[in-house]
Amino acid sequence: MEPTDNFKSNLGNKADQAAQNMNSLINNASDALHPAIDNLTSKAHSTVDNLAKAANQGMENFDVRAEQFSKASARAGTAIRSQLQQRPVMILGIAVASGVVLSWLFKSRRHAKSHD
Repeated sequence: MEPTDNFKSNLGNKADQAAQNMNSLINNASDALHPAIDNLTSKAHSTVDNLAKAANQGMENFDVRAEQFSKASARAGTAIRSQLQQRPVMILGIAVASGVVLSWLFKSRRHAKSHD
C-alpha cells in the first residue's frame, strides 16, 4: 500500500467518524428538543381552542343583545305610534320646539367658530 493510499484511507475514516459524531449530536439535540416542541405545540392548540371558545361566547352574547335591542325598538315604535294617535298636537309641538332649540344651538356654534 502506498503512503498516499494510507493517507486517503485515514482521511476517509476520519471524515466518516466526524459525520457519525455530527449525526449523533444532531440526534441528541433533536431528542432533547422534542419534548419542548411537543409542549409548545400543545400550548398553542390550547390557546387556539380558548380563543375559539371566547369568540363563540361573544357571538352568542351579541345575538342575545341584538334580539333584546330589536324587541326594545319594536316596543318604542309601538309606544311612539300610540302617543302620536292619542296626542298629535302635543307631539307636533314637541317636534317644533326641539327643532327650534337645535337650530339655535347649531347656529350659535357656527357663529362662535367664525369669530375664532
